[in-house]
Amino acid sequence: MHSSPSFVKYDFDETKWVEDIRKSVDEQDDEEKKNIVCIFTVPKVLQATDPKCYIPQQVALGPFHHLLPDVHNMQRNKEAAARRTRKYMNVTFENFVKKMKEDHEAEIRACYHTFLSMYGDTLVWMMVVDTAYLLDFLQVYLDKKEGVNKKDVTKDLSHMAILRDVVKVENQIPLFLLRKMLAYIKTGELKNSDDADEMLKTMLKELYRDLTPFVGEELRDHVPIEKCVHLLDFLYHMTVPEAEFYSNINPSTAV
Repeated sequence: MHSSPSFVKYDFDETKWVEDIRKSVDEQDDEEKKNIVCIFTVPKVLQATDPKCYIPQQVALGPFHHLLPDVHNMQRNKEAAARRTRKYMNVTFENFVKKMKEDHEAEIRACYHTFLSMYGDTLVWMMVVDTAYLLDFLQVYLDKKEGVNKKDVTKDLSHMAILRDVVKVENQIPLFLLRKMLAYIKTGELKNSDDADEMLKTMLKELYRDLTPFVGEELRDHVPIEKCVHLLDFLYHMTVPEAEFYSNINPSTAV
């Protein structure tokens, strides 16, 4: 059984440790970036009951399983997705990665509850390429809604196999990365864009429509994309009503 996470190292690099601490204490403003940990590893006891339910089998997203041999073949597909994404940018992909590193490396690290013992360039390149791949994967749901393709590729076995990995807990990517990349494609800036958020929300709602067992249910439209921390979190809020929904129910009339 594969251990998790795959990027946890036990060989201690003192120079890098000191550099990480220096940056954390001197360069990061906790008041400015109030991030919460939102992506966790599954306890090993639970994971051992059925590893395939928790460990990606086709594609790894994010740092936890990036080096697993079983998913390494998908790297070519990720790079192809990054090249397709690059065509919609007005800068080189490398410049986009550099800007993301300058502005959001600390924010990315803060999302994961495990210390990520890798250099900033490695982490940000990995996350940006994986973000491009995930957006490329989700594009089929937007195409399906708009009737772009005659064939429904969301029913292909290969697509469904990847989808099983996309919704796994340890395979989540911070949603703000998808929002930033879409915004940059649309506006050329890293500032969040309403149009980009609406496009991402449409993709995720159509994904939910394919996954939900509640056939015929009218999809909720009030789930705020900016408050969801990752894809799985969005699907959860689409399924479970907000707390204020319950506060409006009269106990005497509740069944």
